[in-house]
Amino acid sequence: MSWVNELIDLYEKNSDKIGVIEYRGEIPYVLLPPFHTTVTAQITVTIDEKGNFINAESVDSDDKLTIIPVTEKSGSRTAGKEPHPLCDNLRYLAGDYAKYYEDDGVCNALYISQMEKWVKSDFCHDKVRAIYLYLKKGTLIKNLVDRRIIKLNESNQIDDKENIQGIVQTKAFVRFIVRFSGIQSLQNVPDECWKDRTLQECYIKYVRSQEKEKGMCYLTGNTESISYLHSKKIRNEGDGAKLISANDSQNFTYRGRFVSREEAFAVGDETSQKVHNALKWIIRKQGAFFDTLAVVTWESNRLNMPRWNADTYSITAEYEDIQDTCDDEWEDDWDEKEDNAVSDGNEITAQKFYRALRGYGRKIDNASFMILLGFDAATPGRLSMVEENTLTTARYLENIKKWHESCEWIHAKWNGEKWICFSGMVGVKDVADMLFGIENKGKLEIVDKNSKKLYAEVARRLIPCIWNGHKIPYDYVNRAVIK
Repeated sequence: MSWVNELIDLYEKNSDKIGVIEYRGEIPYVLLPPFHTTVTAQITVTIDEKGNFINAESVDSDDKLTIIPVTEKSGSRTAGKEPHPLCDNLRYLAGDYAKYYEDDGVCNALYISQMEKWVKSDFCHDKVRAIYLYLKKGTLIKNLVDRRIIKLNESNQIDDKENIQGIVQTKAFVRFIVRFSGIQSLQNVPDECWKDRTLQECYIKYVRSQEKEKGMCYLTGNTESISYLHSKKIRNEGDGAKLISANDSQNFTYRGRFVSREEAFAVGDETSQKVHNALKWIIRKQGAFFDTLAVVTWESNRLNMPRWNADTYSITAEYEDIQDTCDDEWEDDWDEKEDNAVSDGNEITAQKFYRALRGYGRKIDNASFMILLGFDAATPGRLSMVEENTLTTARYLENIKKWHESCEWIHAKWNGEKWICFSGMVGVKDVADMLFGIENKGKLEIVDKNSKKLYAEVARRLIPCIWNGHKIPYDYVNRAVIK
């Protein structure tokens, strides 16, 4: 299959993860539902089901990631005035914004008008209605001032010098909690709008009910609503570069080759959503970053596999962690006497590494694949796929074994508490540090900001060596000898 179909398949296979916020260390990530995106919120407003204000507070720094519904245009909003359907900045939500800050009120009028259509539709949600009733009162800024969330200057205007978690007060993003009483409060549904799957499903149905012109999606061949505005935030939450973008109808995007943009390229709206959402999720979940280059790999049957860019010690330790936390299916028939008999004095021996690879190999079948995709941005607004590779999982494990076996040496590694010696190969970033780094606090490291681009260069040149068994570039070998 193509990488697009692999991403769609990845999205479908992990449908149970949709809307669930997970963490990689301290970094949150989520597999988004269609027609939704993530934002960093600064203010949480709590109301009741009748639209009465209850409380407002600043968002905890560990709980800022917020799932919100978006329209096709608001999801790609930069400097325009396209409102989000539910949660947005103060300028859109507050009916009394113009009383506290110079503004023409257009953004709020657009927001209320758009939200009113959702409320009057057959797909309205009780929380949406409550938020609409509250915002129609036009007291949001007053409530936030009373709760000392928003600070005013001497002229009784919003103070531009103050900020909320590093964001200027006027640009603070607001999310909602709706408290219900009676039977509704006993239902197993979170009060937080950004966690409510029933609310997300209502919005999805509402969007699908809007009649749009349909056409053929060039990625899948299916007939569906076509979108020409596609997602950003692919590598991280602050990433403005887009993978698919063709918004220039005046110059030479397609002129001279096609009559219209539909002839040049057309992607189905929901296909685009699934591809981008799956890509964002898997990058945040298990991607590797080399300066601006993001490289992500996954196994088609959702199996854990050794990381291509990790050192021998890490691969072996991660396998032992899996054995400790998973079921007995990960156990193999390894003879512990044999393990103790073959020892080279290192904490992580070659035999333990082979044991880990054999354990991974016991889970695979002949139809499974490993997929690698790499993305980098040549300009701030354009993202390119610079690497693509697909191998059978069995071949991938063989090539990983070859890489660590053919480059085997005795290395020392600081694990945060002590120095550990292991027999094998270092990680890809370690290779870059060894080849191009300088001595810094007792170790080789690339410290110059401009030189950190070498991490991406080394990763790109070593991927064929690790994934396809190619020889290490001669200039790298020569440089290693010289250093």
